[in-house]
Amino acid sequence: MLKVLIVDDEYYFRQSLKASIAWEELGFRVCGEANNGMDALNKAEQLQPDILLVDINMPHMDGLQMISEIKRFQMDSKIIILTGYSEFQYAKQAVELGVYNYLLKPVNEVELTDILLELKQLIVNERAVRVEMEMIKQKYKEQLPMFRDKLMNDLLHGNVSGLANDLPEQFRQLGIDTSFPYYRSLAIEMDAADDRMHEKPLWLFAVGNMAKELLEPYYGAYVCQDYAGKIGIIVGVREIENNDSHIAAVSDRICANVLKWLKFAVTIGIGNDYRGLKDMNVSYKEAQVALQHKALSEGSRVILHRAIEEKGLSSSPMSSDIRAGLLMSLRLGKTDEATEVIRRILSAFRTRDWSHEMLVVASIELFLVCLEFLAENNEPIERIIPKNVNVLDVVAAKSTIEELERWMADLFGRCIETVQRKKTDRSHILVGEAKQFIQQHYTKMDLKIEDICKHLYIHYAYICYIFKKTTGTTIVNYLTETRILKAKEHFDRGNDYIAEVAEKVGYGDANYFSKCFKKQTGVTPSAYIQSLKGK
Repeated sequence: MLKVLIVDDEYYFRQSLKASIAWEELGFRVCGEANNGMDALNKAEQLQPDILLVDINMPHMDGLQMISEIKRFQMDSKIIILTGYSEFQYAKQAVELGVYNYLLKPVNEVELTDILLELKQLIVNERAVRVEMEMIKQKYKEQLPMFRDKLMNDLLHGNVSGLANDLPEQFRQLGIDTSFPYYRSLAIEMDAADDRMHEKPLWLFAVGNMAKELLEPYYGAYVCQDYAGKIGIIVGVREIENNDSHIAAVSDRICANVLKWLKFAVTIGIGNDYRGLKDMNVSYKEAQVALQHKALSEGSRVILHRAIEEKGLSSSPMSSDIRAGLLMSLRLGKTDEATEVIRRILSAFRTRDWSHEMLVVASIELFLVCLEFLAENNEPIERIIPKNVNVLDVVAAKSTIEELERWMADLFGRCIETVQRKKTDRSHILVGEAKQFIQQHYTKMDLKIEDICKHLYIHYAYICYIFKKTTGTTIVNYLTETRILKAKEHFDRGNDYIAEVAEKVGYGDANYFSKCFKKQTGVTPSAYIQSLKGK
């Protein structure tokens, strides 16, 4: 109920007003009364009324002074003033102060009731808007990291050409300092052979935090999770003299700390530095090219692109886009598509003047795609290739590129087959568990698919998809079929109270239950009960 404070120096008028309006029926409660402006201010601060009914002409502090003080204290109360005809000019002044409405004395009860109800709706609407705004603010605050990740990914992958003029302002809004004269990009990749890769997003988050903590004493460091499964970092640099050696040393510390505290290895590729942020996609491509050469980095976990350039190894047929496309082919189970990509990558070595070392790099990159795909699905590499087989030895033993193509294509095919077989088995298990949960909880009227998702720790869309694919019916239909079957069992046992049975099988509305029953069985509950009695 909305609280109302009556402010008038006439005692009998206040009592009459309290008695003449059906306050509670209208959704109001008179929370207090005051006989002057000073007393009203104290009561308003204490009671926090939603509405004040205020007489203008009062001793000590009149209504206008009191209204001014109310506004000065930024109290949210709505005000209706009560005035005599001779005080009409004062009433106009009160309206200018933000008073909602005014009434002439003697007060017309119908008119006051209409104004109160109108004001009640206004207050309800304003509160709804405030709640919605708070929710929007909270949602925006919660999603700031996601916005920052998206903007950084767009920048690192060169997808911001249409937003170039707005970038500095967008970065400032997301807490990213745009005042550094130079920037460069880092790409961090986890060891795909690690058996904890099924929790990759969590570990990426941990590595990103660790990297940010070690970089920030020297640089601006802004971290995101790359859509391709790496950590992307934009580093703001004040001075570029000796920067390569310094950032490599800090990156070494990141690798060492990750190995010490998180117990797995990472590799860091470092792109070149550029003025401003506009060339970060170039720097990030360089960082990813650096990562591609980790097989030739002689044990180092930090690879500078500039060092690769000096060795003449900067070009590679295995770009980040091709790698992402291959990974998607594996995820979609498209063996032929993956085989064609492998053929194009390795065939490039026939027409380009690349070294054998670059062929090894490309082969290792292909193998790492398989490892990442298997790790995503929590499958050990031993399912695909024996533990004692060294991939470098296998690659070196292939006498022709055609032989290497066939071996790689077979490797990718076995990855897809292994994961699809597991997914099929897992789907049946999950559907069985979903059915069991429904059998145990079908009596709950508020049972939702989201409850099943929380119980099984899976996504809403995924359970709907595998349930329909495995059973041929939707999960909602299965719940309805279960409830109707249970209802028939109640009727079969002699319970012919339709509303009671409906409630027992999870329906709060007996009419809706009857519609569902007829849709499933072809007859109404009443007809079904009669058919039982006729037997």
